[in-house]
Amino acid sequence: MRTSRSIFRARALEEYRQQQEKTEDPRFLPRTLLRIFYLLSAIFLLTGLLALGKENPVFLNGSGVVLAADSVNRVAERGHPVIGLFLPAWDTSQVHTGAEVQLEVGPTGLPLVGRVRHVEAKVLGPAEARQRYRLSQAVISQPSRAVLVTLVATDTPRLSTGEAVRARIQVGTQSILSLLFKK
Repeated sequence: MRTSRSIFRARALEEYRQQQEKTEDPRFLPRTLLRIFYLLSAIFLLTGLLALGKENPVFLNGSGVVLAADSVNRVAERGHPVIGLFLPAWDTSQVHTGAEVQLEVGPTGLPLVGRVRHVEAKVLGPAEARQRYRLSQAVISQPSRAVLVTLVATDTPRLSTGEAVRARIQVGTQSILSLLFKK
């Protein structure tokens, strides 16, 4: 004898059907990991937004010598040495009068700060530059543009004519983010 009666209660079957119909979002990660992920994403986004406003200086490197005062009369100030930087002609388009120059003088690299006083309009060949600025050593090996620099500090040490100088001239700024995407 078979009865059509179910071994399950009607209420239990109804609850089972309702749970089957109810949709739940699957949880791939625990809640704490999701919170950490959102926190790190927010920090990364804020860092990127802050970096948008920051600028990185762009420098032009060059070399030169301490010039004799009689070779640069119109730029020299009494008691202040004049430094002649000889930069490749194609690099000087962004160098302007008044720009700050970081200098390292002599073999010890004595740090000094100067300002661009004059940028020669004409490109000079090595022989012409040696003659014009009375250079005794072979400072220039290619066509160059002369940039004359005077020191900012008044209490500078005594510099010898002909002493070698390395220089960095700030010619602009560049966004920090552009450094990340540079080719």
